[in-house]
Parts: sequence; C-alpha cells; structure tokens
Amino acid sequence: MVSVRYARAYVEVLECLKLLPYKEYAKIPNDVIDFFEQNKDNEYKFQIDTTKDLKQQNISREANSTILVLFRDYFATETEKENLKKVLQYNENIYQEELRNKYNIDINFNKRVENRSQEINTQNLPAKVNENIFARFLNKIKNIFHIK
Repeated sequence: MVSVRYARAYVEVLECLKLLPYKEYAKIPNDVIDFFEQNKDNEYKFQIDTTKDLKQQNISREANSTILVLFRDYFATETEKENLKKVLQYNENIYQEELRNKYNIDINFNKRVENRSQEINTQNLPAKVNENIFARFLNKIKNIFHIK
C-alpha cells in the first residue's frame, strides 16, 4: 500500500501521460502504467488545463518527481540524462548545505548560549533566595556532619 500523497500523485501522473502521443506513451512499460493504475487514489480527481504551461499546473512534488524519473528512464537522450544528473546533483548540494546550516551544532549551540545568557542577565533575580524549611534542615544536617 502506498501513501495517500503518492496515490494522488499517480493520478496526476496518469493524467499527464494521457496527453502524450501514442508513440511516446508506448515507450513506458505496461507494468509501470499498471502499477500507477493499481495504486492510484480512485476518489481523487485531477484535470490538466491544456491552455496552461506545465509549470502553472497544480501538480504535486511527488508527481513532478515521478514524471522526472519517467522522463529520465524512457525519453531522455544520453546528453539529457547527463544534464539532468548535473542539475539534480547541484540541487542536492544546495539542499545539503541548507541542512548543514540549519542543523549546525556549533552555530545552534552558540545561539542557545547567547540567548540563555541574555535571559539570565535580563531576569530580576532576588538578592537573597529564601530557602524552605526542608532545605534549611538538610543544610544543618550537612553542616553537622561536615558534608558539602
């Protein structure tokens, strides 16, 4: 069973594939098409407006990825495959750099320390902390037995 997001994406992919000429559609193996058909969300309705560019369509990220894989595997020339590989690698590098910046331990730790020190400095701390009776009793016992 596939996730709901991918089930809906398969509906979108199948709608896009319907617009292909028969010669191009025939390049995709029947088992791939059957997989999309069997795993699609039958209740999800999606239509493509042929007057708009594909970029202007409301196609999900999952459907875009699936279409990209289909293009790479069944339609692209060797040159297009190499160019696509370079673009995908470039995008992956940018994404990984963003993750490194977002989750960089040194930067995040330093920000936390700075924020915490600012919070402590701005708090109005009482000059003398009043201890409860239990804490005072415990301190007296420690003093008697010379425990620190």
